[in-house]
Amino acid sequence: MRPPSSRRECSPSGLELEIFRACWRVHRQLREGKTMKTVRPLEELSLQPEAASGLKLLMEEMRQSLGEGLLSVALYGDTASGLELLIVLQDVSLERLRALRAPLEGARRTLRLEPLIMSWADLRTSTDSFPLELRVVQRRYEVLHGQDLIAGLALNREHLRLACESRARTLVWRLRQAYVLRHRLDQALQESLSQASMVFVRLLQVVMEMAEQPEVEGVEDLIRQAGTVVGIEPEVVLQAWRLRFASEPPAGLEELYGRFLESASRAADYVDRL
Repeated sequence: MRPPSSRRECSPSGLELEIFRACWRVHRQLREGKTMKTVRPLEELSLQPEAASGLKLLMEEMRQSLGEGLLSVALYGDTASGLELLIVLQDVSLERLRALRAPLEGARRTLRLEPLIMSWADLRTSTDSFPLELRVVQRRYEVLHGQDLIAGLALNREHLRLACESRARTLVWRLRQAYVLRHRLDQALQESLSQASMVFVRLLQVVMEMAEQPEVEGVEDLIRQAGTVVGIEPEVVLQAWRLRFASEPPAGLEELYGRFLESASRAADYVDRL
């Protein structure tokens, strides 16, 4: 890709200019050894057959409904726990959202789907306000449609650290609140702890990266690594993580809740010192 020319041969729209600048930032990153991803066929991804066929139908319907208004679609995160899609639109007017409604409603009947819908303007201006969410996307994604608008996002380390600390402390506060208000309802405590553990694991992924720890494969290895670095109790966090597969609250749930809460507090204090 050539650098921008000083001579104007046409009058591109503001959106086109912004996309060009993003691609040029990615071009600079390529020279530094970073990789811009291209569209991957669904057949090449490690998806269950039902998920692949459902996602293929969804992509076809979104392209048909939105046309050029659909700038980019990326699949990110751990597909074993559901399909998380970053959908980038030319704009997020009600007309665009209305066009998305039918495809997404249909897909959610057969897929565990979590769409994150943004405009290109949202994406490029959210790096300081939502750095944690965007780093989660950046860590593991595949482009399903359009351009790679993710690789070129520049995330500031201090913004990321503050977001991690905020998320960890918010998690602690919500766990305390849930315990005080719902402690007599084991099913409610199990649900709170299960949901908190999923947020916590995602948080740990970014915290370990910020702590310059080697990347590991799998949730269990990540939690054990964080146990050594952060000082959390790995077995406690693993038990909480596995609660989402439990049909009923386990014995000792209240004690597990308290020990997980302590691990989350330690993580928040650790991030404060990063």
